[in-house]
Amino acid sequence: IPISHVEARKSTVGEYAGRGLFASQDIPKDAMIDINGSVKAFHVPPSTGFVITKLYDWGNGNSDEGTFVKEGLSCVRTFVEGYGYCATLLGKKHYTIDSGITTFCNHGCNGTYNYGDDNNFTELNIDLDYAPEALLNKASVFS
Repeated sequence: IPISHVEARKSTVGEYAGRGLFASQDIPKDAMIDINGSVKAFHVPPSTGFVITKLYDWGNGNSDEGTFVKEGLSCVRTFVEGYGYCATLLGKKHYTIDSGITTFCNHGCNGTYNYGDDNNFTELNIDLDYAPEALLNKASVFS
């Protein structure tokens, strides 16, 4: 479905709820949201995260110049950690942040988050360390 069928707004599920993506029209069951736009993302690989952390730490110990660097990187870190999906690559953390409105799309829990386009795979029934062959084959086209 096109991205025009959804809108970002503050969630009302609780006092500390953040923003979310909500339907502005009826969405058919099993529909995929903005499949074309959702592949455009920012990636922060482990090496980039390492440089950001080292510069941030350097900013703590240096006067005016360090404060400027630390404040700028604080915004970057808040954005990456607040809106990104953290995963581990070769034992190191990396982040992916959706570039559009889909960044506000919450993941599902308790069997409602599906991997890929096959609704049979959820966070409750697969071990990502030993992902099913069918899932790995589909993922390889995006590698």
